Amino acid sequence: MSSSLLDSLLRDDLLQGIANTEIYVAIRSDLASSTTRFGAGTAENPYDCSRVDLGGGSYYYKFDKIMRDFVTANATVYLAPGVIRTEGYKSGSSSQGWTALTGVRIVGGGWAGDNSGGTTTGATVLRLEGHTSGENFAIGMGGSDILNGFELAYLSIDCNLPATASTAAGAIDVNGSHIRIHHVRCFNFGARDTTEGTVVVISRPETDDIFDAVFSDCVIENPSSNCSDASVTCVKIRSQVGGSYFHRACNVRNCYINCSGSVTDTTFNGISATGGVGTIIEQNRIWNCDIGFFVFDGAEDDLPITRDIIVRDNYLYNVTIGFYLNLIDEPADPSPIGRIVFQTNLIELTTAVAATGFKISSDAGPSTNPIVGQLVIRRNEIRHTQGDNGDNGSFGITLDFVAEAIVEENLISIGTTPDNPDNTKAIVRTADVSRMKTFNNQSRTGVFLGCWNGASHDGDLVTDVEAAIMAL
Repeated sequence: MSSSLLDSLLRDDLLQGIANTEIYVAIRSDLASSTTRFGAGTAENPYDCSRVDLGGGSYYYKFDKIMRDFVTANATVYLAPGVIRTEGYKSGSSSQGWTALTGVRIVGGGWAGDNSGGTTTGATVLRLEGHTSGENFAIGMGGSDILNGFELAYLSIDCNLPATASTAAGAIDVNGSHIRIHHVRCFNFGARDTTEGTVVVISRPETDDIFDAVFSDCVIENPSSNCSDASVTCVKIRSQVGGSYFHRACNVRNCYINCSGSVTDTTFNGISATGGVGTIIEQNRIWNCDIGFFVFDGAEDDLPITRDIIVRDNYLYNVTIGFYLNLIDEPADPSPIGRIVFQTNLIELTTAVAATGFKISSDAGPSTNPIVGQLVIRRNEIRHTQGDNGDNGSFGITLDFVAEAIVEENLISIGTTPDNPDNTKAIVRTADVSRMKTFNNQSRTGVFLGCWNGASHDGDLVTDVEAAIMAL
């Protein structure tokens, strides 16, 4: 047998079942109508990932077949530019689409793309299709599975939310250690009819601790116009409620989230994090969301125990609430959230309605157990968009049910007179904040802002020092 003939056979579909460490996938016109011929998965003869029209509104997704049957653990999958259609993964279902595998790297040909699901030159767009109910993701996995290594990069994901009741369409739901998701753009996401939707979930430990999951340098923008009567969170890190496992050293950084659009009856949250140890959220830009950082709002039984949340160096623009945590009942044990550090963030609040920069609250009334053990709010600036005048009902920082709090060196310029804000609304605490110290909080023009306790202003380290000097 000649070497040329042998070489051609090795590249033929007959050997497509052999496990390759590098797999190439592209849309091929020569194989586009076949449901049995795929190619060999090599750079010269890539697998064909076309969607085949079976008639009657039914389709065969060759990409899903490739990811289910041809891709093995620890393989690298290269996706050529083009619009690749997938049924993705439906939460709680094993019959639809495909699931992520340990050690797999999925690398696209570029992450630009327009909002119609088309593509520009050099861009890979993964488009979610075939979902008419439940919560769906373009890339997902089973609830109790754990990955040990996974990477996704350099592509766009069109979540393609349909105009169907009780449906949510997101981009990514993966769980495990050593995860890297970077340079991915997500759009057309959302949910309909009281359904809660999430665009990206990067960890949800249920059977063991997980480590080192990082979501960075990504863009989430342009929610679907089909969103209706729902709540959507753009990035979520969480643990199982009532479980004893945590995500550790996970990070969301340098991402751009923008939920602007014509949707008026859906609540958009930027980033949410609970159930972790050493969670860091940093250097993100969150625009046009109802809530920038959403921790929790509900009953204590539904709140995962959380050791640390560190939020630093982020820029929030045109948000109604910058940071939000609310418990509707009293914690059964002290401090389900151990520590929150919120520092060096810029929050620009909406001017359209009353807004709040940082809010921890409870509907429980007087309580024995605090929600948060230790809280540090340091060197943030809270103002309205572009420093404009805002609503007179706006607040800077409001605190409830915190065991220990330090609030220092923040600039707060809010309300109808932001240069000289209402000093009963700049920093406010209830009697259920056990121990609190404030230091040198001011407006942008240097007006001193103390902490209002509902009846008077607390002592401040600045005024304490001044009083001591005057007494000499």
